[in-house]
Amino acid sequence: MKTNVNRFSDELAYQILQEYLTTDISQAELIKKYNYKEEEEEVKEETLLQLIKKDRTLIPKLGVRNLLGKLEPRLPPEQSLGRDKFFDFLRKHRLLVGKKHV
Repeated sequence: MKTNVNRFSDELAYQILQEYLTTDISQAELIKKYNYKEEEEEVKEETLLQLIKKDRTLIPKLGVRNLLGKLEPRLPPEQSLGRDKFFDFLRKHRLLVGKKHV
């Protein structure tokens, strides 16, 4: 069976394949469903990036924990992140600030 999930990450492709094999949903419907999820995640990431960049322009060397504390009240509940996921997000987008060397 040849699948059309090459444009997804390996983990996501595996999820799609598992769902395809265990449900009666067609492959096209599953890909459409996961495309929508990916687009939704991209929009969430973009809004979070905009908030981070806005705060970082005001205080460029603001640390991750303090930045998260400032952002949490402005984030919708479904978009809230824990400290570790926030670190990973900033690392992924190369927005971590280096340590202070005294």
